[in-house]
Amino acid sequence: MILYSAISKTGEVAPRTGFFHFFKSKEILVHSWDENAEDIYNLEEKDPDQVERYRADLQGLDRFLGGYPYDQTFQIWNSLSNNITLELLQKLTPSNGKMSSVSNVVYLEKDLPEFMSTKSIPEHAIKFQKIDLKKSFPKGATPQEITKYSMDKSYLLEQFLNQYEKGIFFFFLIDFNRLTN
Repeated sequence: MILYSAISKTGEVAPRTGFFHFFKSKEILVHSWDENAEDIYNLEEKDPDQVERYRADLQGLDRFLGGYPYDQTFQIWNSLSNNITLELLQKLTPSNGKMSSVSNVVYLEKDLPEFMSTKSIPEHAIKFQKIDLKKSFPKGATPQEITKYSMDKSYLLEQFLNQYEKGIFFFFLIDFNRLTN
């Protein structure tokens, strides 16, 4: 995951934004800051010649790169990210391709300003699995089973976990954390 935050001239830091990228062998990904959009863009799309100049001088870039902690952090990230597939990320990633540490919303004004509400912007939302609470119990369940499964939700949890690809418990934890906070 590539993460970045804009910093204002006064030092205020904007919410963190990021995107996932599956790197191929010897691949270089170069993004640049767009002051007008206040966001990054893929430089290869606008200036492929500049990206080629970077490729030609990789050793010259070393002094500008941040260090990566090859301690326990690396091991934890590697164990979590080893099971992430491109297909799974495509299912979860918002249609704008970026994930933010805060929700992107638009403000909906009502008649009175004190009653302003917000609405999520769909192309910025992570595509979490839907949970249908009406399916808390199996089809054909007896009244006793309906009561049991409606109280402890174990059947619903099992069905929810079965929607995930093998080994992708990491994304279940993200969904579960979203539901419980």
